[in-house]
Amino acid sequence: MDNRHLFLEVADRIGHRIMKQALWQGGACNWRITLVNRERDGNVVVRQGVAPVTVYVGTAGIALFLLELFRMTGGGDVRRVVEGALHHSMSRVGEVTSAQFGLFTGRIGVAYVLARSGAVLGVDHYVDEAKRILSGLADHEHDDPALDVIAGAAGAIAALLKMREVLEPALPLEMAERLGEKLLRYARCEPIGWSWPGQGGSAIRNLTGFAHGASGIGSALLELHAATGKGNYRYAAEQAFAYERQFYSNEVGNWPDFRNMELWGHPPGYMWAWCHGAPGIALARIRAYEITDDPVYKSEALAAVKSTMDPFREQDGNYSLCHGVAGNSDVMLEAADTFHDEQLRERVEQRALIDADTHELKGTAWPCGTKQGADDPGLMLGEAGIGSFFLKLAGHAPSILLIRGAGDSKASEPDASYTAMQQRHIDAFFGRTRRILECWPPDEGGVETGILNAENGGSAVAVTTSYDMIRDSIQGQTDPIRRLRLEDAFLVEAVRYRMTWGIQDYCEDTLRELTRCDVQNVNWNSGKACLSQNARLFETKWDWDAFLKTDFKGGATPAQPFIAPACWDGVPYVAWRHRGVIRVRKLTAFAAVVLKCVRVPTALPEIVAKMANHDSDTAFEKTLTRRVRAQLANGLRAGIVDWDMAPAWEGRAVARKARKQ
Repeated sequence: MDNRHLFLEVADRIGHRIMKQALWQGGACNWRITLVNRERDGNVVVRQGVAPVTVYVGTAGIALFLLELFRMTGGGDVRRVVEGALHHSMSRVGEVTSAQFGLFTGRIGVAYVLARSGAVLGVDHYVDEAKRILSGLADHEHDDPALDVIAGAAGAIAALLKMREVLEPALPLEMAERLGEKLLRYARCEPIGWSWPGQGGSAIRNLTGFAHGASGIGSALLELHAATGKGNYRYAAEQAFAYERQFYSNEVGNWPDFRNMELWGHPPGYMWAWCHGAPGIALARIRAYEITDDPVYKSEALAAVKSTMDPFREQDGNYSLCHGVAGNSDVMLEAADTFHDEQLRERVEQRALIDADTHELKGTAWPCGTKQGADDPGLMLGEAGIGSFFLKLAGHAPSILLIRGAGDSKASEPDASYTAMQQRHIDAFFGRTRRILECWPPDEGGVETGILNAENGGSAVAVTTSYDMIRDSIQGQTDPIRRLRLEDAFLVEAVRYRMTWGIQDYCEDTLRELTRCDVQNVNWNSGKACLSQNARLFETKWDWDAFLKTDFKGGATPAQPFIAPACWDGVPYVAWRHRGVIRVRKLTAFAAVVLKCVRVPTALPEIVAKMANHDSDTAFEKTLTRRVRAQLANGLRAGIVDWDMAPAWEGRAVARKARKQ
């Protein structure tokens, strides 16, 4: 049975209800939306306020829905409201700061709606206005720190690429590439996968998911690759998806939500929505499969779709695009179209028929994605988004949830930029080892540097493959002295690599960071310093930094034996984990001694007593105390040292004991 006419009727009803709510001033119109404010006492207050001009909850987003309704139904009354909303958006776009590039929360989104409107309505003025907005933003791409789909570079890239169909393509493409380069610059490289910071440092680790996480950023980079043919974007996209792949839970059928959300509980929670979780990740994999034809992406997409289809995942209290039934159902329609699954489409339509009868035809209010489900006309949280979903059911209405910026373009074969990006990834972990091996005296033998070349491993496992090959090559050395030297040369990066793989519990890291004593609050006369359990002290036998400064390019001679400077006491290093990143630092002799003293909890006077070596000079002891305290303060700030508070009387007792010694 063809239900498209019914779905179109539902969308039309919603559209006309939103149109009646419009507030007019001259030839411009706007709406009142539901706003949520958190008061100083922590209470959440829900109130009505004037909509901003942006896409997510504002005028431009409502205009986009009504524009598509006009395209499918006609009607001068609909067009009049669309043009009123566009007039308001054009006149108030300056209220959005020029540093906001986001599709949903920034000026790029307004430009996108104007460009689309110009194409649908045949009005050049809207296209010119879109171009004017972009021209004002060009060359300021790095002013906006946001990187994700909602507010940052990832969402803007897809929209800019799509606008090439309407505008002169050079400007939006150049802007999209500059935003792409920014995403490459801010990627956090891990042995398997790349991710991107966000959420103002409040996440347990960098997020998975479409709206704010690796899926959305990876999808944008893959669109950019398909549009330009540049392989570095494809490599980064593959790494974004690899980052998420390692966290997939077969038991839950989903990817974890790493947001703190008051620390959720323990372990991290899961969410099923376009913004976070399987539905949005399904969209990214669907699009990745369309572009690359890689069966891995198809398999991941189908797994995410299956998880989203579970009856227990179908929300009953929220019908929004962002995190409700409409958004999840939109994803199902994309999967049905891409994978030619009519049964999946029928399931979505049956659910939509029931909901249309319950809410629209019987007059029960649609539950929106706002706080307490309050009525709202907006696109991503309110009725404009619900109407957009029913338009999609009724015909081929484009969805704001997945903008196919590259159109039908396909991925190209890996090129030189792909290989260079892969090499950059390997060198981020083993670049120092590579430089040492390249400088190794020829007559000393060593490890073939070619094992660190990018072509030795697939993109998802390039770093792990390189580690395994270095380790196996060193272990295969028959000369024990040579093997000892090579192990020592590799030690710093091997420790960092193994500690990176050893990261398991990010909730614990976050809690420790939140409860760690701040330097400003330390009472140096009370409590004990202790090396963080996330830190490790170690030493190399040779000074490889000095070795790298030695020129062996001409080859060693019999009179010039291996001269990497050996250090009888070793070269001290500390490696530590801070906010999910492993850092390694070479230590001064003084810093190394201080940190060795605090391998077990030790009070400041005890550390000074150990280092003073029974020297009774009071002036020397005061100077040493200041230096030790400064070193401990630096360690506290870096997260290398923890401070355990103790009662004041205990601190005084420790000080007396240290003085007697």
